[in-house]
Formats: sequence, structure tokens, C-alpha cells
Amino acid sequence: MEASVSRGFVDPTLPQNLPRLLEYLSCATGREVSSLSLKEPPRLVNGGGENRNYYISAQVDGAPHEFVLRCAPERIPEWRQDWGLYDLEREFRVLQELPALKIGLPTPKVYGLSDSLGAPSFLMDLLPGAPLQHNYQPACRNIVPAYASAVATISNLDAGSDSWLRKNLTLWTLDKKMAWNEEKSRRFCNEPLTRYSLSWLREHRPPSRPLVITHGDPNPGNFLTVDNAITGVVDWEFTYVTDEPLDSLPRVTWIYEQEELGAVFCRAMRRDVSDLAWHMVNSLFRAVYVTCSRGRPENETRLAEATGFAKGS
Repeated sequence: MEASVSRGFVDPTLPQNLPRLLEYLSCATGREVSSLSLKEPPRLVNGGGENRNYYISAQVDGAPHEFVLRCAPERIPEWRQDWGLYDLEREFRVLQELPALKIGLPTPKVYGLSDSLGAPSFLMDLLPGAPLQHNYQPACRNIVPAYASAVATISNLDAGSDSWLRKNLTLWTLDKKMAWNEEKSRRFCNEPLTRYSLSWLREHRPPSRPLVITHGDPNPGNFLTVDNAITGVVDWEFTYVTDEPLDSLPRVTWIYEQEELGAVFCRAMRRDVSDLAWHMVNSLFRAVYVTCSRGRPENETRLAEATGFAKGS
């Protein structure tokens, strides 16, 4: 099941919507964007899951400027609704709050949160660089230290107990994750591997740690680079408060293809690689019994191997 998020959306790529787009740009930036400012039509770009993102190259106050227009998705998959994801107002506020944390990594400057295009939307500056590839390649070797360091930084953000971030972001603890797993996998409750995996996760649950704020989705595509330097971290929609920041590390897709990289990223987070095992099992369990979207037979085999499950258990 999917929930509809927006109706009457003004598609910025259609020529007839150019006047409304230009009005939005001018209002969002508080600067002059004339009717002749777009040197090329806005185009849809990847990023942010189901969110709609558009690249816009414009003349603002007579100078060239590149933006990304980020708009709410048309629909949200049912399994993601419980997480409260795709709340653009919250992501917009997160991006506003980040500069004060001085994390030492570039994040997009944002403007003009509005529903004037028929859906919640905001504008952000386009950061330089190209996203890392989701599939690990030998050429990626030199960027691994910088990537691992950046992941460690955005996974352990201390915003203080009285900050807007701490007060308003979702609290996503290990206990809540376990309860969510059990609820969402209920339709598979009669399958032996489901029962065994849930038992394994409960038995091996790691201890809770002090609460921190985490980016939540440190996959390679969310890191922009130039010449092996990190030039930006994007897609902060998953940001939440957690008692175990290692939980998001399985989203670093490279560690599935190069197992030894797990130790590199754990070391950057000042954790032992053995601490990663529970989170890898948890990630596989979600893929098999919650999202059901990533080659279930293959992931079932990996889940069985990781938990030591044997048929008849």
C-alpha cells in the first residue's frame, strides 16, 4: 500500500509552468530571477529515494547559480510511513540547524520551504562534486579513509539535550527497531527462519549507548566528492536520534562487496568490527521480511548463514 502525498503538483520541467517556477525561485531566494534566467530546462535528477528532485541552472541577480529543487514524493511506500520519512519540513529544518553543529562537512544551504508548487518543496544550493558509486570499484580505494571518517562524523552528532534537533527528531532506539521488526514481519510469523532470526536478534541485542543524532543513510550516493575529497553530504531525510549509531552502517553498500571494509568503517566509528554483526543481521532481516524488495531468495540464504540457522531448527 502507498499513501498519496501531493495532488495538483506543478511539474517544473513543463514549459507552461515556467512562470510559476520563476515566481517560486524569486520568492525563495529573495533575489531577482527573470523570465530569461533559465539557460536550460529544469530536469529530474536522482536522489532522496521517492522524493522528486530537479536540477535548475539560473541567472540570479545577473549571476549564474545552480540549485536543486526538492519536492515531496508522489507516493510513499507503506512500510516507510511508520518512520515518518519524507517530511520535507523536518528535513528543511535539519539542514538549517546543521551549520551550527560545525560538523566540518559541507551540507546544502536551503531556501523557501513552501507548497506553492502544489507539494511541499524547498530549494537548496547545488554542492560541487559527483556522488560516490553504490558499487565498490578499485578506483574507490583512495576515497575510503575520507568516506569512513565522514560516515563516523555524521553518525555521532551531539546537538545537546535542549536543541531543536534533539526535541523534534524521531527517537529510533534498539527496542523500537526490534518491536518494528516483529510487527512488520507478522505475515511471515509461521516461517521457521523468521522465528529463528527474531529470536537471534533478541538474544544478541547490543547494549544501548548514549543518545546521539545520526544522518541515518550513509550510502555512497549521499556523499559528493572531487579528487578524493568529500565536498558534500546530502539527503538528510532519515535523520533521527538513536542509542546505537552503528545501526545505519549496513547502508554503506561497499561493505557487502568488500567485507574487510566493515573493519575500516567500524574503526572510524571507534567500534570493534564484531559489533557490526547484529546490525548486518538486522539489515538482512528487514530486506527479507519487511521491505521484501532486494532479491529475497539470496538474502534469505545470507540471513540463514549469518544467524547459524539450519532447516529444521
